[in-house]
Parts: sequence; C-alpha cells; structure tokens
Amino acid sequence: MIRRLFTMGLIAACAQTSVRAETFESVEKKLTEMRRRITSLTEKVRYHQFLEGAAKNTTTGDGTIEYMIVGDKYLHREELKRVKAIEYQGKATKEPNTFEKVCDGQFTWLLNIALNQPVVTKQKLSAVPDPNPFAEFKDQYDMSLLDDEEVSGRSCWVVLVKPKPPLKHPWPAFPHKFWFDKELGVPLKKITYDIKGRPMTTLTYVDIRTNVPIKEERFKFEAPANAKIFDETTATTETMPAPPDGQ
Repeated sequence: MIRRLFTMGLIAACAQTSVRAETFESVEKKLTEMRRRITSLTEKVRYHQFLEGAAKNTTTGDGTIEYMIVGDKYLHREELKRVKAIEYQGKATKEPNTFEKVCDGQFTWLLNIALNQPVVTKQKLSAVPDPNPFAEFKDQYDMSLLDDEEVSGRSCWVVLVKPKPPLKHPWPAFPHKFWFDKELGVPLKKITYDIKGRPMTTLTYVDIRTNVPIKEERFKFEAPANAKIFDETTATTETMPAPPDGQ
C-alpha cells in the first residue's frame, strides 16, 4: 500500500513537472510553426466593448474575417457591423456603424459607415502577417504564459501581454490576454483591458476553418456611392458620385 501511494505520488509529481515544463517561449515556437502552415482562414467574430467616462459607451457587433496567402501576396476581407449604445446625462442613444477592411493584393481599403456617410481610406498594401503572433509586441511588451483554459470546450494556451514601463507609445497601450486554440494555432478569444485592469474590448472567434478554398473575387473592393475617399498613397481626396435616381 505504501509503495502504491509512493508510486502514485511520483506519477502526479512527474505530471506536474511536465505541465510546468511548457514555457512562453516553447508555446510561441509551436504557435509560429502552426501558423506557418495556414494559407487561408475564415471565421466569425463577436465584438463587445465597454468604455466609461463622462458617458457610458457599450458597443456590440459581429462579423466575418477571411484571408488567403498566395505566394508573397496577402488577401484579406474583414466585415463588422456594430451598434454603439451611449448613456449621457440621463439620455440614451444608439449609433450603428459598419466597418470593412479589404486587402486586394494592391492596396488596403478601410470603409467606415456612420450616420449614413461612407468614408473610405486607401492605404499601402498590408504586408503578409508575421506567423509569430507576438512579433508586434516584442519591443515594448512583456509576455507571460498563464494556466491553460478552455473556450467553447477547446483547450487553449493563455498568454498575457502587458506594456513595459515606462510607456513609450505615441498612443495609450493596454494589456491584452489571448486564448490560442492548441490544435488550430489561432486565437479563440482576446480581451483588452483598460489602465485599471478592467475588461474593455472582448473579441470571440467562432466557426473557424483553416486552409479552405476562397475565391479571389472575395477580396475585391468597390467604394459605395457618395463615399468620401482619402487616398493616403497620393495624399488626395475625392467623392464618389451619387447613384442615379431610383437606385
């Protein structure tokens, strides 16, 4: 009996040692290798944001994200419909908003529609994303691996990303927490926290499919009628013509 208890204790200790042997660096390497093998992705995203100041702003929405890598060309389409609920001085209002981002292989297009006014920004083409999901944080953030958790029944690595003091950003930098699916290598959830450590923006990803065929036509962009277009590649502005009567 004593020998059996000793053996069970030894097995448990070894199991704990095995779990603790996983480090941020080892998970970073695994994720980078897994993401290198992803050439296309489709997913749905759910968005929730709460901001509190002079007014309380709660924004909710959902949308889709698709991307495809063809050689050194990065094609991307992101569509998100949101509604911002604002409470200020006892009054409540709602503002719908549509956001769209398209990388068509030549340029990156950003579309925002608020108050029925479409605004388009044309930019240089976004580069192919680094397969290392933490590459953009390396210089000014500290990263730590937390205990594993499950999201929608799937096992995830959990990584906390916190700005290094003192902050050297030209804009406010906030902590982020990521839940990466251990089988797919992509995030299932991301939370951005405010400076007081309160959840601010939550993104949840569902219906994820990787390495599926996507038609290149999905990544074409057409500015809507009446859109104001700010072309950052040439520093010019133009307005799309209104649609013909009856359209």
